[in-house]
Amino acid sequence: VLTKDDRLVMALLLEDMRAIGVNLNQVARSLNSGKGVHPSEVDINLGNVQRVQAAVMTELRSLAKRAGHGRRGEG
Repeated sequence: VLTKDDRLVMALLLEDMRAIGVNLNQVARSLNSGKGVHPSEVDINLGNVQRVQAAVMTELRSLAKRAGHGRRGEG
């Protein structure tokens, strides 16, 4: 069961993912229209994707660990 804090963290991560998606779409539109994209824009977006992916994995590991403890009757 997700706690209020869990839902808040997930909502913040979802907000970050949406913002990254918007940025990636802008980069894709520029590339598809034949406009140049500065490599640093791609690097920044890639870094953002990796950062959010790491945060999501950390949060999911924490949730899975807590769920396992709950099934075993631990804390």
